[in-house]
Amino acid sequence: MTSSDTVARRRSAAAHEADALRASVGRLYRQIRVHAGGELTPSQAATLVRLERDGPMRLGALALAEGMSASTASRIVSSLESLGFLERVADASDGRASVLSVSDRGSRVLGERRARASDAVAEMVERLSGSERRALRDALPVLDKLADLLVVYAPSPHL
Repeated sequence: MTSSDTVARRRSAAAHEADALRASVGRLYRQIRVHAGGELTPSQAATLVRLERDGPMRLGALALAEGMSASTASRIVSSLESLGFLERVADASDGRASVLSVSDRGSRVLGERRARASDAVAEMVERLSGSERRALRDALPVLDKLADLLVVYAPSPHL
C-alpha cells in the first residue's frame, strides 16, 4: 500500500464522518427549530440573532455577515421592522445611513424561542442513558472546535 492510498483512505473516512455529522446536526437543528416555534422564519431568526450577538450594524454589513444579498437582507429587515422586532436609527458617523439593532420586543421573542428550544432539548437529554449523556458532554468541546475551525477556514463570500 502506498502513502497516497493511506491518505485517500483517511480522507474517505473523514468524508464519511463529515457526512454523518452534517446529517445528524442538520436533523437536530431542524427539530430544535420546530420546537422553538413562534412567528419568525429561520431567516428572520438568524438575522435577529446576528444583530443580538454582533451588535448594531448597517444593512450591508448584516448582508455580508449573513452571506446574503443586500436585497434579501433588506426584505428580511423590513419584515422584522414591521413586526417591531428590529429598530433602525440614523448612523451617528453618517446621517445618510442607518444602523440596525434588535428592539426590546425582538430580544423578548428571541429569549422565548431559546427557552422553548432549550426546554425541548433538555426533556430529550433527560431520556438519554448516563453513558449517552456523558458521550454528549464529551462531544460538546469537539463540536465547538469544529464550529470554530469552520469560521476560521470559511470561504470568502461571493455576493
